[in-house]
Amino acid sequence: MRSYRINNLAMIHIRSIFTTCFLIIFSTTLSAQINYLELPKDRQFDFWIGEWDVNLRVKQADNSWKDDIKSIAKIYSINDGRAILELWNDQRPNGIKGFSLRYYNFESEQWDLWLNWPNQNYSALSSMSGNFRHGRGEFWGGNGDTLSVYTFSDITPYYLRWDDAFTSDGGKNWRNNWIMEFTRTAETPDWPEGERAHTYDVADRCDLPEFSAFRDLKGNWVGTVKEKIDNKWKEGKAEMKGFEVLNGCAVLNFMTLDVHGDTSEHFSIKSYNFFAKMLEDGQIGDREEDNLRRYFGKYSQDSKIYEMEESTVAGKLIKKYRWDLSESGVALIQVFEGINGEKIEWTKVTDITLQKN
Repeated sequence: MRSYRINNLAMIHIRSIFTTCFLIIFSTTLSAQINYLELPKDRQFDFWIGEWDVNLRVKQADNSWKDDIKSIAKIYSINDGRAILELWNDQRPNGIKGFSLRYYNFESEQWDLWLNWPNQNYSALSSMSGNFRHGRGEFWGGNGDTLSVYTFSDITPYYLRWDDAFTSDGGKNWRNNWIMEFTRTAETPDWPEGERAHTYDVADRCDLPEFSAFRDLKGNWVGTVKEKIDNKWKEGKAEMKGFEVLNGCAVLNFMTLDVHGDTSEHFSIKSYNFFAKMLEDGQIGDREEDNLRRYFGKYSQDSKIYEMEESTVAGKLIKKYRWDLSESGVALIQVFEGINGEKIEWTKVTDITLQKN
């Protein structure tokens, strides 16, 4: 009888310890989830920063789901936390490659998402927008009756779920194609030492001449900058790093300007827009008021000088810039501002000279 009582008491004690441990683990996980939701709105995507193994489940013809593709996603915080950059790489060399950029738009009070998941010689930036609500992030895109929604859910520090839905009849009927199950493998993703980053395996995705326009901008660059501030020109230092991504479909540039101790960070993705039949450059700075600006320009096979002009509504301040890429490895960048209208009077505001290391 005594032995039984001791064993029984021991079992009760073990169960008590197990229950306590479970509650601690559960409360810790729950508190982590709540903390993500309590962050300022422009930090709500910080949970995603890191490196993740991704199980991509694809819907089959019989409506079943198949664990189809293993991938690695690297999610970076860039521009001093202003934006989140995603590079998503199917582990097959010729598999799916994806890019996205997202940031909180303080004017619209929504998250803006810009995506480029290219097919063969088929590349362009597309956009979505949305917010987090009740622990889920929902982001919408499309036009007219053709709409799509991407959802982040089941968010923890170590796991999360993403899924898509599409409609072609204005929302009467929806279909799902993909589910992604993310498992964290690192807190901070690394950048490579060379000139090609995650999502670049082989250079065969975009081999039209137009996609080569900005490939010379990969690598490390250093130089000087002149900025017109209060009608006075001030000089400083400029640095730029460039990577080829998406199997040759795009170039990412990270630029740092230091003018009299005022440092700013700038990001851009340069590619060829299949739909517009023009070169495309999406740029964002590091200030709260900085949202993505899109520039378009014509490709010339006979010149390394490109003028890229911003596309926006009339009456707003717009920018254009001019790249001059010499054969000697020097890049000259001039930035102009003007008020959009029938006739635009352009004023030069920035002059950058870079030399490739």
